[in-house]
Amino acid sequence: MNPWAFWSTVHYLWLVFQEQPLVVYLDGPGLYGAGIPFAVSLLILWWIFSGAERFQQRVWTYLPKWLWIYRTTRQSSPISLNLPILSGFFLTCVVIGHYSGYWTQIGYHFFDAGLIFWPMLALLDGEFPVLLTYPLTFFGMLIDDVFAAGQQGHWAGTYWFGVGGAGFHDGLFIGPITALTLAVL
Repeated sequence: MNPWAFWSTVHYLWLVFQEQPLVVYLDGPGLYGAGIPFAVSLLILWWIFSGAERFQQRVWTYLPKWLWIYRTTRQSSPISLNLPILSGFFLTCVVIGHYSGYWTQIGYHFFDAGLIFWPMLALLDGEFPVLLTYPLTFFGMLIDDVFAAGQQGHWAGTYWFGVGGAGFHDGLFIGPITALTLAVL
């Protein structure tokens, strides 16, 4: 095979890869506004649920306990890591964010109820992992932001280019940090 043809093909494939919408999106401010908080959220979730044991063993061990409204181990704090209650709070945050959102020339603005719910839950419940406020706030905001971007872009090919588009100044970057700070304080 001709070496020139090989490297030409490799270069062409690299250019095709760089033109992919996700690569173009992550090459811009979307990496800072949504990509980094997404990775941090996944790392926090992994760290909370891994502990000293392996991640999968811990999830399967606690999954039956999450399905009960009140935990059987400690009746004093029924909210901590309780899947139905956390899911209800999470969906409430998403719905409030969706119905409070509006568009301006600058972008999409919405009220993130997670800035109130998760720090208050950490304050009221001593067993609630404070670090969990970051991913819960981020994923609630991400769902609202992606849904609003999809509505604005009519769910066309690259509608999600505005999600996290303000970089370090975007709410997806600042909101979870604010919620975590409030929960720690």
